[in-house]
Amino acid sequence: MQEGGEGFSHEQEREQEREQDGAAQGGRRRSRATQLPKSFEPDETCQAKSRQLGVDLPSELEKFTNHAQANGRTAKDWQAAFRNWLIKADEFGRGRPPAGRPSQRRVSPSDYEITGYD
Repeated sequence: MQEGGEGFSHEQEREQEREQDGAAQGGRRRSRATQLPKSFEPDETCQAKSRQLGVDLPSELEKFTNHAQANGRTAKDWQAAFRNWLIKADEFGRGRPPAGRPSQRRVSPSDYEITGYD
């Protein structure tokens, strides 16, 4: 019981448990996910990843920020989220010119030239 004879509220109990859990995990409290900061810039690890993968960094950064803002996305580590975005861009063949890659476009009947109905 607290001074003054008042008992802990449920919220105070939960907060105390969270603090104890944080102390048990090396004193680190879990950080909360936040929305993408307006000042977000890729750090050196992101820049190195884009060079390693051959991904167009400015183009992917624009897509990433647009997606995060449009969907109200939150993350605990935005640099890690962007590195994952770059990896996915590479996996799906986005972010770089299609040079040397076969087309993934499906052929439709309208792609064939019709020569006549004799």
